[in-house]
Amino acid sequence: MRHLITLAAATATLAVASCSNPATETADAAETAAPAADVGAVLTVADLPKLRPGVWRNTVTDGDGEVEVIRQCVGPNEPFELTGSSDCVPTLRRTATGISVSGQCAKDGLTTEINGTITGDYQARGSMDIRLKVARNGEPLADMRMRNDSVYEGPCPAGHEPGLIQDGE
Repeated sequence: MRHLITLAAATATLAVASCSNPATETADAAETAAPAADVGAVLTVADLPKLRPGVWRNTVTDGDGEVEVIRQCVGPNEPFELTGSSDCVPTLRRTATGISVSGQCAKDGLTTEINGTITGDYQARGSMDIRLKVARNGEPLADMRMRNDSVYEGPCPAGHEPGLIQDGE
């Protein structure tokens, strides 16, 4: 689970609340809606939304309802990153409402399956829902869910380098 939270915080792009807000979800879907001809198209990380530089507040809720709020200063031209090994990269596809993320990797008896969605424009807000299932030699080890809602708060504090913002900054 920590890996998923780190993924969300490191990119400052994802968003969350276990109790969903239909108005926000509708707006997010409209911002990432694809023309019918593009639905199903395979995307690369370079095709993902570009982050607006500034402070992003990420509210991460795990499947147990635990909430963590992370604020991060994102610099200009900071790429959207998907952390993982080079031999295990998820497939990204355009959907009618955003982007789907899916993949399955196996190594040394350990199988990891990831499925999720990305919505939003990442200029004002963005959201990501992820489910991660892990098994060893066919025996389930974990079935984790995470939702992350990211909201742009404004420019980074004067003199603050890109990175996490501590309470009080």
